[in-house]
Amino acid sequence: MSEGDWVRNLDEQGIWTVEHFLTQERGEPTRHSTQGGIPQSTPALQALTAHVQRNCAPAAANGCQLEEQLRRTKFIRTGFQRVDEMLGGGLRGAQVTEITGASSSGKTQLCLTTAAVLGSTSEGRVFYIDSTNSFAAARVAEILTKARRSQQGGSLHQTLSKIHVYKVHDAYELQDVLEGLERFLGRQNNALIIIDSLSLCIAPLLGGSQIQGHAVMTSIGKMLHRIASETGAAILYTNHTVADRSQETMTSGHMECKPALGHTWRSQPHLRIQLFKEVNQSHQEEGKVLARVLHGGPAMEASFYPGQEVRL
Repeated sequence: MSEGDWVRNLDEQGIWTVEHFLTQERGEPTRHSTQGGIPQSTPALQALTAHVQRNCAPAAANGCQLEEQLRRTKFIRTGFQRVDEMLGGGLRGAQVTEITGASSSGKTQLCLTTAAVLGSTSEGRVFYIDSTNSFAAARVAEILTKARRSQQGGSLHQTLSKIHVYKVHDAYELQDVLEGLERFLGRQNNALIIIDSLSLCIAPLLGGSQIQGHAVMTSIGKMLHRIASETGAAILYTNHTVADRSQETMTSGHMECKPALGHTWRSQPHLRIQLFKEVNQSHQEEGKVLARVLHGGPAMEASFYPGQEVRL
């Protein structure tokens, strides 16, 4: 059977998706055909199966490989010592990290500070995707000044020259930028991609009559994982919070908040950190923020001051 005949055989049996192909037993008739199912073994079948396994199936790794991978992992510091200690050294290369929190909880300040810290290193490169119009060179300069770094002419210029800013307005522009970065990056050392805010791009496509929203969201999630895995870049993005109307919070007498984008997105990041403005703060503690690991690591938390304590 030729490759073309084999593809027509699948089409006649109503097998149109990879999922259906993988779950169909070899030789088992489908609901569209009683004359036999997928052929037991053909060159085309073997080639397609190998392609799916190579590109879709997770690669197995033994303990030695995992240890070597951990040893070669690059860490990117956020600039806040307690947060970096909580993360075991900072943001991990080849991983996707989500920062979620309510409005004015410090998400953008954390992104800008991390960008400034990495940009001040000799090899760091930052790709800052801005959908909130919140990036400003003046804010980066202020962060560096508060860190008591010498700001003699070229120092600030060199830092800003390593931060590449992309302005996007929706999920489709975000996809275009990510596709370009995927082609451009290759295997970079100390590369960081920041998306502030990812939820602002995706949320308008969800709910109502937007039937393509979840498909676009899933596509962006896969793209982020692929870029992180293939380039070794650390990816940091922000997500807003929404009211948690689950039965547990409703019966507790007060409404909690949870990360936006729903259950479909819940398992996308390797690590999820939520920021909280601490309540009942004294005058000395004004502006204090609590960072708490929600997913992807031990349940830990650390407090920091977004406008202070920056360490380059």
